[in-house]
Amino acid sequence: MGFPGFKVSRFLGCLLVACGSSSKGDDGGTGDATVTGDGSTQGDASGGDGSSGNGCYRSGSGSGGAIDTDCCFGFQCKSAACCRAGGAICNSPNECCGGSCTSGTGAGKLSGTCNTDFDCCEGTACNGGNCCRRGGAVCQKAADCCNGNCDTNGTCACAPPAGTCKSTLDCCAGFQCRASKCCAIGGAVCNTPSACCSGSCTNGLCDCLK
Repeated sequence: MGFPGFKVSRFLGCLLVACGSSSKGDDGGTGDATVTGDGSTQGDASGGDGSSGNGCYRSGSGSGGAIDTDCCFGFQCKSAACCRAGGAICNSPNECCGGSCTSGTGAGKLSGTCNTDFDCCEGTACNGGNCCRRGGAVCQKAADCCNGNCDTNGTCACAPPAGTCKSTLDCCAGFQCRASKCCAIGGAVCNTPSACCSGSCTNGLCDCLK
């Protein structure tokens, strides 16, 4: 992609290939909260209510949503701590949000039924009970995309960097919706701190947590 964060998008493609080879069955993962496609949490997610002490945010507080965090790319937020998302490299199940590490890769699905975002691969999300593709991904039909918008180029449409959004699903993969604007996730290329969701850019990369 021709905007800051394209390196993350390239890595995302590799991660999704790995994720596809380690898909789980339809019984999903072991998420302890229901996480909607907009990144908000429902249920009993420890520290997921925006209270202070949430280890997924540089400021110590935030929504606690699985895909709305200051965690580095390839990580999600679960129980107020960063854990490895589906498709990410892992050494043990304890590192993974979904609780499963198979052949050195966190288990997750590119499509199919899901209960939470933890059941789906990085770059996808659980929306309406199914894993769907985030903005910028290749698509064949509207239903492939989380936002239901597969453009004429066969790509899930998404808001541009700093574009207006209502939820993270409006933004391209590699970006999140904060204060109604799409910002770059941890590890993405940046020019200014304001481009990053974490509000911090060091040596050309958005600062993040692991």
